[in-house]
Amino acid sequence: MQKFCLLFFVIALCHTLLFAKTDDYQLEGEQIKRVLTQSFESYQNGDAALAKKLAETAYFQHFENIEGTIARNIGAQAYLIEKKFNLLRNLYKNGADMERIEALIGGLIFELDLVLPLLDPSMKLVAEASDENYDKAAAEAASIAAEQQRAQEAEEMFARLLGETSDNDAETESTTITTMSATQGNSRDSKAMRQFETATRLNPKLYFLYEQINGKFDIVALRLQKNQPFEAANLLEKGVLFDDYRNTKLEIAINQHTAANEGQKWQAKIREIVRKLKDSAIDEKELRTELAALSDKLFELLLLVPSEAIEIVSVEGFVQEVASTDYTNVANEIHLALDAILDKYQQIPMQSSIEVLQSVYLDLFEASQMENKIGAIDSNLKLSIESHFTQGVALMKANAPKDELRNHFDALYTLIASSVEKIQDLSPTALWIAALVIILREGLEAMLIVLAITAYLVQSGNAKQTGIVYSALGVGIFLSFVTAFAVYYLFASFAGQFRELLEGITMIIALFLLLYVGFWLLSKSYKWTSYIQSQAQEAINKGSARVLWWTVFLAVYREGAETVLFYQSLFFSANDSTGFWAVIGGLCMGCAILLVLYFVLKAGAVRFPVRLFFSLTSYLIFVLCFIFAGKAVAELIEGKLILPTFVPFSFEPITWLGIYPYYETLIPQIAVLCVIVVGLLLTHRLISRQRRQHA
Repeated sequence: MQKFCLLFFVIALCHTLLFAKTDDYQLEGEQIKRVLTQSFESYQNGDAALAKKLAETAYFQHFENIEGTIARNIGAQAYLIEKKFNLLRNLYKNGADMERIEALIGGLIFELDLVLPLLDPSMKLVAEASDENYDKAAAEAASIAAEQQRAQEAEEMFARLLGETSDNDAETESTTITTMSATQGNSRDSKAMRQFETATRLNPKLYFLYEQINGKFDIVALRLQKNQPFEAANLLEKGVLFDDYRNTKLEIAINQHTAANEGQKWQAKIREIVRKLKDSAIDEKELRTELAALSDKLFELLLLVPSEAIEIVSVEGFVQEVASTDYTNVANEIHLALDAILDKYQQIPMQSSIEVLQSVYLDLFEASQMENKIGAIDSNLKLSIESHFTQGVALMKANAPKDELRNHFDALYTLIASSVEKIQDLSPTALWIAALVIILREGLEAMLIVLAITAYLVQSGNAKQTGIVYSALGVGIFLSFVTAFAVYYLFASFAGQFRELLEGITMIIALFLLLYVGFWLLSKSYKWTSYIQSQAQEAINKGSARVLWWTVFLAVYREGAETVLFYQSLFFSANDSTGFWAVIGGLCMGCAILLVLYFVLKAGAVRFPVRLFFSLTSYLIFVLCFIFAGKAVAELIEGKLILPTFVPFSFEPITWLGIYPYYETLIPQIAVLCVIVVGLLLTHRLISRQRRQHA
């Protein structure tokens, strides 16, 4: 009896494990449909903000739980459903008409009802044979073989999606995780993987038209649901067949570059459905099924249209700038890549997992320009995301528990997902504000250093030598543009790593120069006061001039290239001439403010007590040295040159001070702090001795 109970328990447990996920798929689907319905009801009641929030809840809290499985089994479908969620959010935000939104939600629900049963491993498709004398055994064998092939292709696709090797390759290759952009893997691409990859590369103009046709398909189905078959038929015939397919010249592009009669067959199917609608010979389920097949076929045809033929297609309402990066997709790729790291965490060498996370940062977050866009809009958010990536590396190096790493990745993805809406569609006002803030934020630090050196030259009677400052300023700005160009165009394959290393090395050099200049200003302050009081002038020797030139140059160049890349991201975000000129306006306004501020502070500095001014300037420079010591190492960590190690006590990074919870950043900062303290003691002793000598 005990053996029987044990056997029953094992069978029940296995059944639960096997089919729990299936129940989850259906549950998530029902939750999505429920929340989508609530969102439309909120929109009907005039609360567009709540409707949009509910649509986001349906996507982020429910659809994402099944999106990876859909991609694994049905290729491009996950991507296309995701695009519909994003479209729904935009329709809510832009105040679209009720019919369009209701139709889109109806289409989403229908697609989910089609997709979810295919995710159920307990489902078996039963074909009805047209020939009653068919070979049943052969048919079953063929069906089993087809199902096994589909499952194998799905596994191969998901393996490639996550950068893993297949079971067949496991004996000959060491398993290595790569990012979503991985191109190595199995020698034979699966159909699902090809669909997924090509879906993300569909030409923006054609996708715009494809989305427009699908929107009308949804409305056609909605009108039939509301017992309006003639209105549905008219929209399908006039709105889709004539306006979207023929009048846009899409018909010509497809007929000239696809297999014979494929375009005609697609049109014939449209006309057949129109006749069925007018004759009331089709129900909603059959209509949606046939429209879904038409949509899939159109998608396949659009992929075959070459780029030179796309130019003849004319789509009203489409502008080329719509072709900007979809950062929702980038965020999802990062999410999948993080999940892939977790799946293989502690199963492969630690160094391999670390390299993958660093590649996710450099090849997805940076290479997609997502980092630059976030930095242009919200500098603190950018620093926080960077810090989370670095902490992830440190956690893996410390062999942290998998649950702790998962929680950290969840927090990282939450930050990235929260940034998508901020950077995806920027209004001209937002672009103007961002352009203004960037130049003020990035330029103020350099301006203070330039101001200190200029004031020194004037105060010490070397006003004619201010050309040193302006020469270094001009060269720094020019080389910033050159470097930005090189990073973006010449070193595109490793642009992110190149930039991080360049920033880190530049900061280290600037750190030593600023330490020298800070103590120099402080030690000479009493001497300069005496000279000025006696109207004496101190000549600048070649060595001093060279140090001052390099100090100004590095102050400008250190942030210059990154600032240029920030503005490049803003220009790419401008969807029209209004947005473009908004960026120009914000930049010009910021430059004007900095210029006015510079001359006002310069005039004040000249009239300020010399000793106090240069003492305060020296202390400001020492603070910058402390910050640079931490941030320089952080940049080298992000550039894959150094691996971080957590200190034994935990604290949140203070990014604006360059303080991070790693030995590699804290030790240099402590060393710099010790140098500053010892240097200050020695300098004040020297100044006290000078005072006694002049007393």
